[in-house]
Amino acid sequence: MRNILKSKRNIISIAMLLILLIIAWTSYTSLSNQVVISDYNVVRAIRMEKFVHRFNEKHSDRLFFMQSTIEGGYVLSDLHLSKNEITFTIDYSRDSYSTQASDSISCRSIKRKIENFNIVYSLSQCDQFPKDQDIPIISLGIK
Repeated sequence: MRNILKSKRNIISIAMLLILLIIAWTSYTSLSNQVVISDYNVVRAIRMEKFVHRFNEKHSDRLFFMQSTIEGGYVLSDLHLSKNEITFTIDYSRDSYSTQASDSISCRSIKRKIENFNIVYSLSQCDQFPKDQDIPIISLGIK
């Protein structure tokens, strides 16, 4: 009788583990395909890694970031990848305290740099800046 109970517990444990693995895999695949990214670092990190990978593979991709301001407004950022060029546009129109409507730069490279507990993504080889200057676009990590 005890052996039957142990084997039932083992079967239930294995079934629960399989269910958790399926849920984790489903969550990962759905997160890595998102286009609109809000203020959540894990989602941003997964999606930014996919964006960098698609850039290295010379594929197209597009991301939208919504970042809240201290006053409660939003700043929208658009990161558009078209094979060899990355266009980064910041839309300030939803921030009532901003003096600009939008700003845009075009670049030919994206870099990832890991510093302590932060991952910093930056653009380089941008048209409006010196060739050796990196333009940080997003920093993910422990605050």
